[in-house]
Amino acid sequence: TGLHIANDLGDFAILDENGSFKSYQDQMSDLWNGRITLPIYWVLKNGTKEQATKIALMRGTKKVTRENQIYALNAVMDSGAFNHTIALLGAYSNDAKKALTGLRKNKWYDALRSTSSTIRSNKYLRYMRTFQNEGEKNE
Repeated sequence: TGLHIANDLGDFAILDENGSFKSYQDQMSDLWNGRITLPIYWVLKNGTKEQATKIALMRGTKKVTRENQIYALNAVMDSGAFNHTIALLGAYSNDAKKALTGLRKNKWYDALRSTSSTIRSNKYLRYMRTFQNEGEKNE
């Protein structure tokens, strides 16, 4: 569940034209295909009326414009969806680590242990944290 939610949030990590990693094919595809993930749900329920309206209008349109991507990313950040989801991912990561207690340490244990950290951080989430930090500096 944590990995799935992390992936859903990472979908909003758009890159500038000279980004350090490539945008992937299904980036924001949940939004464009009308699926509601936790970040989208959060914006719809807790974002401003304008954010909720624009995100609702983007759902299912399959109009993947740069402007819409930037708006969706900003809505996720400004509505608190990013911070809420990151906090939830931290809880899932901690739960995953606790579930390993008492297990024999071997390569499978190590693989599961690394999964718990992947829930909390990956290159897309790190990018979004950087984006968030830059936005706070500009305020």
